[in-house]
Amino acid sequence: IFEKYKTFYDTLPTRLRTGNPFKANKNEWSVTSQVTGSCIDLMTAGGTSGGRGYSYQRLIAEEVAFRGWTEDAWAAVTSAVDDGAQTILISTPNGPGDLYHQKVQQAREAVEKGTPGVYCIFEPWFNHPKYSRSPPKKWEPTQEEYKIARKYGLTREQLYWRHWRIHSVKGIGLQRFCREYPSTEEEGFLTSDGSWYSVELLN
Repeated sequence: IFEKYKTFYDTLPTRLRTGNPFKANKNEWSVTSQVTGSCIDLMTAGGTSGGRGYSYQRLIAEEVAFRGWTEDAWAAVTSAVDDGAQTILISTPNGPGDLYHQKVQQAREAVEKGTPGVYCIFEPWFNHPKYSRSPPKKWEPTQEEYKIARKYGLTREQLYWRHWRIHSVKGIGLQRFCREYPSTEEEGFLTSDGSWYSVELLN
């Protein structure tokens, strides 16, 4: 992530870079303006500092369902963010009950109540053009796959990519597919390991 921000700055037009030069500090994982003193600071969710001693105007938290984001980590980081600052959470779902699931539920409720400035955006896997694969000439979808294609309006190439991603040698199985590539906002939260009942049936 640090390299992404650094590359973004390094490839800006010369006029913009010289007008507000930034200095990258790899030891502190920060990019700081030499004119205004504003800073892009990168922290890991499992770190000990939690952003203490700083005051941030924007927070972008990535992979909230995975990278050590606990309620304690969230409380520590958000305590350093100014009231009213823009806060963005981005993640693939990882089953029910974790911090990300809680925040998505809170965002949904806020949107339903018409709370200004709160949004909940979901992108299903089939909206991404790269998730497509030409099927072999003799391949035919199962009845269940045919129903899924009709339900979501999938092309034959999208449907085969789904089939390949679940059942091929490189496949991850249906349960993990639903978690990594959800078709609906709820699907990734309904899928979890260790259930006594068929997760597919419950979903």
